[in-house]
Amino acid sequence: MADGRYLEAFLHDSRESSGDAQPDSSGGEATPLTRGISACDGAPLVDTSRNREPQSQGEPQDASSDGMSWKEAFFHVLKGNIGTGLLGLPSAFAFAGLPFGVIGMAAICVMAVHCMYLLVKCAARLRDTSGKRDLHYAKVAELAFLCLPPPFCRYGKVGKYVVNTFLIITQMGLCCVYVLFVAVNMQQVFAACGVTLSEDVLILCSLILFLPGTCIRKLKHLSPLSGVATLVQVVSIMIIFAYLIIHTNIGDVKLAPSKPSLFFGVAVFSMEGVCLVLPLENGMRDRRQFSSALGAGMAVTSVLYIAMGVLGAIAFSQPHGSITLNLPSEGVAKNIPYIYVRLFYAFSIIATYFIQFYVPMAIMDHKVAKLGGKRLKPYTPYILRTVFVGITAVVAVVVPRLDLAISLVGSFSSSTLALIFPPVLELIIFWREKTLFMLVKDILIATVGALGMIVGTYTALSEMAQHK
Repeated sequence: MADGRYLEAFLHDSRESSGDAQPDSSGGEATPLTRGISACDGAPLVDTSRNREPQSQGEPQDASSDGMSWKEAFFHVLKGNIGTGLLGLPSAFAFAGLPFGVIGMAAICVMAVHCMYLLVKCAARLRDTSGKRDLHYAKVAELAFLCLPPPFCRYGKVGKYVVNTFLIITQMGLCCVYVLFVAVNMQQVFAACGVTLSEDVLILCSLILFLPGTCIRKLKHLSPLSGVATLVQVVSIMIIFAYLIIHTNIGDVKLAPSKPSLFFGVAVFSMEGVCLVLPLENGMRDRRQFSSALGAGMAVTSVLYIAMGVLGAIAFSQPHGSITLNLPSEGVAKNIPYIYVRLFYAFSIIATYFIQFYVPMAIMDHKVAKLGGKRLKPYTPYILRTVFVGITAVVAVVVPRLDLAISLVGSFSSSTLALIFPPVLELIIFWREKTLFMLVKDILIATVGALGMIVGTYTALSEMAQHK
C-alpha cells in the first residue's frame, strides 16, 4: 500500500488523462506534444535523437524539498508489492513443481523489474522532450503515440484509454480477490470457534465492512488505517515464515509441474506495484536516487517471493489458495497465533481494499457525475461505489477457488500492465535508437507476457468451469 499523497498525484493525472486536455498554463508557446494531434501532420512530434539524454540521468531534478527520501521510497516499493500475491505463491510453486517454480519466479521477477525500469526510462525521455514535470502510466502511453508517424500519432488518447481500462480491470480484480480472501480466512476462524458459516454468507456479510470505507473520498483519511494494516501485515508475515521454517517436510516436495500456466498468473499477480512506480518517482526529493531505491526494494521483494514459494511448497505437499488457509486452525487455544494471523491479514486486506478500490472510483467519478441530474449529483459517487462493491462481492461468489481468482486476474490484466505495455512503449519511444539487443529483448518480454496472458486466462477459466 503506497502513501496516500502519491496515489493522489497518480489519480489526478489519470483523471486528467481520461478527460479533455487542458490548456498549457505555463504561459509559454505550446510544444508539439502540448499541441497534441493538431501537429500530427509532418515530422515526428518527439525528438528521440540519441544525442539528447533524459533529464533524470543528467542535471539535478526539480524536486520539491518535501519529497521522499531514498529510505521512504524503498519502503513504499516494499509496501506496494507485498500483498495477497505473496501468500498465493506456495500454491503457484506446487502448480509448477519446485525447480521450475524457482526458475520461473526468478525469471518473472527479472522481467517485471526490468519493465518497471522501462517505464522510468520512457517517462524520463518524455519529460525531457515534452516539458511536463510529472508523468504517469496513462500519460506516458498517450505521449508515446505522438512519437509515431502519421496517421498513428493521432490516436494518443487510445493509448491512455487502454492503459486506464486495464488499470480499472486490474484494481477491481484485486478487490474481488480481497473479498474472497477475507471470506475464506474468516470461515476458518469461525470454524475454529465452533461456528459453521458458508463462504457465500460471509461474502455477503463482508459488504458491511467494505461499504463504509469505500465511501471515504479523501485518501488522507485512510492513511492511519493503512499504517496500522501495514504493521499487522508485517507481524503476520513473520509468524508465517516462522511456521514454515519449523515445519519443513522435504520428503513431500513436488518436483514435476502440474499446471504451469496457473503458476504464471499467480506469479505475475504478486507484482502488484507496477502502477505505483511512476507516482513514487514523481514524489522523490531527487529522482536520480529512485532507480537504486526501486532496485533495492524489488530485490528484497523478489527474495521474499521465492522464499515464500519454496518454504510453502516444502511445508505443505498440496498448498491451496492462500498460505494462511493451510495453517493449523483446529482448537483456538492450541493454535491462537495462527488464528490471529488470519484475523490480522483479513484486517490488512480490508484496509488494502479501500485503497485499491479508490483508484478506479477516482477515475470514473467525474464521468459518472455527468450522467445524473442536479438532484442525483451529490449521491452519484456513493451510488457508484455501492454498485461496484456489490459487483466485487458477486464475482467473489461466482469464483470457486481463491487460487483460480488470483491466477485469472494475474494472467489477464496484471501481465498486460507489468510485461506487455512497457516493452512496447520502449520500442515506440526509442525506435530511432533501437539496437538488435533492445529489439529482441522487448519482443521476447512482450511475447512471454502475451502467451502467459492467453494461456493463463484460458486455463483459469477452464478450471473454474470444471469446479461449477
